[in-house]
Amino acid sequence: MAADSFVGPKVEFEPGGDVIRIKSGGSLVVDSGGSLTGTRIQRDMVSVEIPLATALSTVVPDRVILNTELPITVKSIRAMYEAGIAGHATSNTVINVKLISALATATTAVASLTFTTSNAVTAYIPKTLTLTTSVAVAAGESLVQSYTFASSGLNVGVGQLTLEYNTDAT
Repeated sequence: MAADSFVGPKVEFEPGGDVIRIKSGGSLVVDSGGSLTGTRIQRDMVSVEIPLATALSTVVPDRVILNTELPITVKSIRAMYEAGIAGHATSNTVINVKLISALATATTAVASLTFTTSNAVTAYIPKTLTLTTSVAVAAGESLVQSYTFASSGLNVGVGQLTLEYNTDAT
């Protein structure tokens, strides 16, 4: 009896569902008209501490959030602070996230949140920053966080910035 020459994917039965493993260098192809259902998108997260920012600060340095050697797509950015923050419509502070090109030759704003009375932050409750667009970060690029102050601004306490992203196929 001749051995079957077809080598299919290895299907493993585990609690909670089946697993198909594709060996390194392999690929999963869905032909035209085909579909893949019930998939789960794998997301990663990184969190960094946000330092204190004092109103009318002359220097609030940018804080590096992430530098990547793989292309990623940012899905959400959330800030959580140890104290509440509420500014005024004309005297407030803005947290910004910027994309820095691989050779630091270009800077692009990608997300922000203005602390105003109508957009107040409660202590220990995450607040989502507004993404300006679908944020694609190429290999070698960086994301940094900074503050800007309108009028006299306001103090911003210590907090944490959490970035959720997908690693893009390469």
